[in-house]
Amino acid sequence: MLSAIDDFDVAAEGLSPGELRVCVDSLRPLVDMYGTNGIESFLDTVTERIGETNGMGHFHLPVELECEVVSELMPQFDILIELRPGKHRWHLTEDDILTDWLPVRPTKTFLTLGQPNHR
Repeated sequence: MLSAIDDFDVAAEGLSPGELRVCVDSLRPLVDMYGTNGIESFLDTVTERIGETNGMGHFHLPVELECEVVSELMPQFDILIELRPGKHRWHLTEDDILTDWLPVRPTKTFLTLGQPNHR
């Protein structure tokens, strides 16, 4: 993943802010295999490299907010987006802001996907 980020950065002769977008479809298999302590180094390295290129990363973790893994991994992230059927809310960690539940309204440019079952 890091070499792919570097390759894009070199090919673009420097990426513009927000030009790099990295998605990890699910952290669940990594958490299940290595535990939260085992993936912290991975997250540190990847999120640091994304930040160095002024990119954006989003990581999916199909668990409930109350799950212990969420509180253990939250320091790695700036924002947590909590999803429920038809609604979402944002936790902005740096400013300690929690939005109200907001509706999710599918439009022609909105794609709604179900969470994969990794169990």
